[in-house]
Amino acid sequence: MHGKVFLYLSFFIFSLISRGQTENPEATVERFFKAFHQRDSLQLKAFFTSEAQLQTLVERPQQPTRIAQVSIERFIRAVATRPETPVWEERLGKATVLQHQGLAQVWVPYRFVLDGKTSHCGYNSFQLIRLEGEWRVNHLIDTRTSNCEAPAFPEE
Repeated sequence: MHGKVFLYLSFFIFSLISRGQTENPEATVERFFKAFHQRDSLQLKAFFTSEAQLQTLVERPQQPTRIAQVSIERFIRAVATRPETPVWEERLGKATVLQHQGLAQVWVPYRFVLDGKTSHCGYNSFQLIRLEGEWRVNHLIDTRTSNCEAPAFPEE
């Protein structure tokens, strides 16, 4: 009798753990950009933790480097209410993923394209945490440059 209870309990716990790990952090980032391109504010909001930060590292010649912070609400509003043109497209390169337990870092080069022409490129750095079996963005910071000739950036 105790053996059956233990077996059922073990199976139940294993199924709960494995269900929360069915999606990897890179797939979460890919789904994030799918929602971004679809301008889906509800889906975008669901990707972020309540404490999430969204930042850009601003580096300009002969100026001090600074960090620009944007609220998650402002970012989502800008994405969801943007006009039909110009068409926004963020093309991603090959991601590097580091993960330990419920913490992951996804580092991915990108090329931001407006109406088929490169606007800028850089790297996205996503810090994800797994909450209640789901990967959530806790911190997103990017770099931006107009020098997009490096082979790491996705081709047009």
